[in-house]
Amino acid sequence: MVQNRILFTTDLHGSNICFRKFLNAARIYKANTLIIGGDITGKGIVPIIEQNDKSYKAELFGVEQTAKGEQELKNLEDKIAAAGFYSIKLSKEEYKALSSDEKVLMETFTKLMIQRIKEWISLAEKTFKNEKVKFYMLPGNDDIFEIDAVIEESDYVVNPEGKCIHKTIA
Repeated sequence: MVQNRILFTTDLHGSNICFRKFLNAARIYKANTLIIGGDITGKGIVPIIEQNDKSYKAELFGVEQTAKGEQELKNLEDKIAAAGFYSIKLSKEEYKALSSDEKVLMETFTKLMIQRIKEWISLAEKTFKNEKVKFYMLPGNDDIFEIDAVIEESDYVVNPEGKCIHKTIA
């Protein structure tokens, strides 16, 4: 009989680094059931604003960040994603327009959250789908309802909300 090992986490709040650590921990601890129990999405957008000299500036945790060139820009985007935020590259004009339109800002935020969840589900599928590892992702009180549908699209990751799940290990 195979021993059931459950790895549970919560409150990832959009952090790419925390999600990747969770996946790595599953391998280390030989878990065959993985559960993310809520508060999956991040809490904000960090605009990366293109400057006149083609460099980029962003503010992360109250500290101005500057990126010159594609590699530094990618590093900045990765740093923002590791912290659980969503980056978006904008011109100064686009930033002004987005900042002044609450509806468009919220639509943009929703799209970014959905994109991150899709990326995570894809990574989970690539990592564990062909193994006997079950993966459950349950949105929490800090998550938008729109991500429920994204999770439901996966034929691997299961949203257990409102379901009775019976786990059988071969």
